[in-house]
Amino acid sequence: MYNYRGPKLKFNNKPFSRNLDAKGGFVKAEYFKCTDGDTAVFKIDGVREIVRLLVINAPELVDNPELFAVEARDYLEYVLSHAESIYLQTDEKSDLRDSTERRRLLCWLWVDNELVNYNLVRLGYAKVKYIQSEKLRYLKNLKYAERLAKEENLKIHSVSRNIEEELCI
Repeated sequence: MYNYRGPKLKFNNKPFSRNLDAKGGFVKAEYFKCTDGDTAVFKIDGVREIVRLLVINAPELVDNPELFAVEARDYLEYVLSHAESIYLQTDEKSDLRDSTERRRLLCWLWVDNELVNYNLVRLGYAKVKYIQSEKLRYLKNLKYAERLAKEENLKIHSVSRNIEEELCI
């Protein structure tokens, strides 16, 4: 059984506004749908917002799904659909939106006081990636979670290790 040991949710910042101009703030969100293991759609004040989880990358689902892509999406979908509370948090050291055409909001995702970005990495569904600054609020926590997931050969880390062994890397 997995026992959460990640960062704790603290409301020490003012909530950010609908125009999402306050970096580091929180907003309560309503789950709408899950796109993949690191992207979901939420309603904020009744408006749909595509959210990309900060600092993680889950296996891709489009075209030819990568190993554990479906499992990562299913995990995120389960967590979000069974949540009692959902909060999105931006980071003071990160851009508010990604540079893709969709301009997704970049957030830390809190469900029932647990950081989902952390859980996805800790359980081996995602890797730490797309680091804009070494000073991102929960980056050290995620790097620690990734180290543990690698040591335990969880999900995506079991596959990469097997490939490395086959190639004698």
